Amino acid sequence: EDLSEAVGFYSNGSLLNGVSLPSESPAYLKIFRPRNREWGTQTLINTILGATVAFHREFPVGDRVQFGDLAAEFGGPISSTHVSHQNGLDADVAYLRANHIERDPNDSGKAGFDEVFVKNGRLTKNFDVKRNWFLLKAVVAQGNVARIFVDPEIKRTFCDQNRKLDPSATNAVRIAVLRRLRPYPNHDDHFQMRIRCPANSPKCVAQDEPPAGSGCNDIDVDS
Repeated sequence: EDLSEAVGFYSNGSLLNGVSLPSESPAYLKIFRPRNREWGTQTLINTILGATVAFHREFPVGDRVQFGDLAAEFGGPISSTHVSHQNGLDADVAYLRANHIERDPNDSGKAGFDEVFVKNGRLTKNFDVKRNWFLLKAVVAQGNVARIFVDPEIKRTFCDQNRKLDPSATNAVRIAVLRRLRPYPNHDDHFQMRIRCPANSPKCVAQDEPPAGSGCNDIDVDS
């Protein structure tokens, strides 16, 4: 039985009966462990597990999917620089690297995610474009993801290259992924995924859905 509940809005809320993301699996790795921010709703944890298992099945070799902050055990603000992550619906995820290096999970993360992948308006060579696309696709395929915040240049790259990266996917599937990718500053070293309010969280305040379509013709900053 799922007793976890998201309460309030993502930027003004709390978490009841939070569920802890296990430290690691063959598909993912929880990093920044000293922060104790591995908590979320059961729905968020299930979304993470489902997406990473599907991704690992497609790409069994390489760095695992690495998760930074989810939420504190009881929700609420987690830092002065984060206004979200308050009600168990958000998770920060490192971009996958071409060199396949994984971070030390017991580092406190004072330097953040270590590596910036957009420099002078261009993606660096260590940004694994194909595997990152398929990871984002696996996240969206879980069916309950509202938004995924990425650097504007990263969204632009996927807008330009999605057909080449994923020729067997239908146009509708590719547009569904692109729609969820929301350009936002300070997401050049990780992306942030946010799920919708779970069905068993009556006090959760939903965010408006992003506009229909890919959003590729108007890559403006979202919220």
